[in-house]
Amino acid sequence: MPAGYADFLFSAQGRVSIGEFWLKWALPVIVVTVVLEIICFALLDPSAGSIIVGIYGLALLWPSIAIYIKRAHDRGRSGWFILLFLVPIVSLWPLIELLFVPGTPGDNAYGAAA
Repeated sequence: MPAGYADFLFSAQGRVSIGEFWLKWALPVIVVTVVLEIICFALLDPSAGSIIVGIYGLALLWPSIAIYIKRAHDRGRSGWFILLFLVPIVSLWPLIELLFVPGTPGDNAYGAAA
């Protein structure tokens, strides 16, 4: 894995543009998740499939957090902004802002434009 992609997945520093988010993270994760679930639940016992999908979900936990923090940075917000995902109803605000709204133009306090 190239150092740049490792930084993309595991570092919470910097910014990730909306395009990078969708092309390098969200769409690949959606495709892999769907394929994995189809394979696991079609070929394996449901309990074994659940364990494999659970491990996959745990493996995605830190990269997901790191990438959402960088999306918040791209919007000019602190990484703490993603904690709003934990608040019912209010969680729609960061969901819409981080998944569909482009970042701030130019450089901001979190780095150069992504």
